[in-house]
Amino acid sequence: MEEVKNIALVAHDNRKKDLIEWVEWNYQPLMRHRLICTGTTGRMIEAASAKVLSMLDHSPRRSRRRRSL
Repeated sequence: MEEVKNIALVAHDNRKKDLIEWVEWNYQPLMRHRLICTGTTGRMIEAASAKVLSMLDHSPRRSRRRRSL
């Protein structure tokens, strides 16, 4: 059985489209792992991949976690 890794996906505003394209290109291998994102990037990746992500708040003091598949 392959190890499940935590993968953080982060992109500045002008690079979000590139990250979404990369996630779509690497969809199969990424779906075996736990993806962690912040705000807008996470919502965009969820829409592109149909995978529920762990979403972190931008603030270092608060984080909101969503159920991860």
